[in-house]
Amino acid sequence: MTGNHALALRRAALGHDVLLGLPHDAASPLLHWLVTKEEEYGIVAKQTEDEISAVLMAIGASAAARAR
Repeated sequence: MTGNHALALRRAALGHDVLLGLPHDAASPLLHWLVTKEEEYGIVAKQTEDEISAVLMAIGASAAARAR
């Protein structure tokens, strides 16, 4: 297990249910691994096109969480 995999498991265990990342981000291995585990851990992991998309998706995820 790599450090990125351990971090991904920790995020899932803590209840972080959304991870947004950029294609050139240092955490790309973490994002790519979490994408394959979305259903297993009940999370949403998305790779955005740019910083603006990531911010807009984060705002939408925050609004959706409050609406629950």
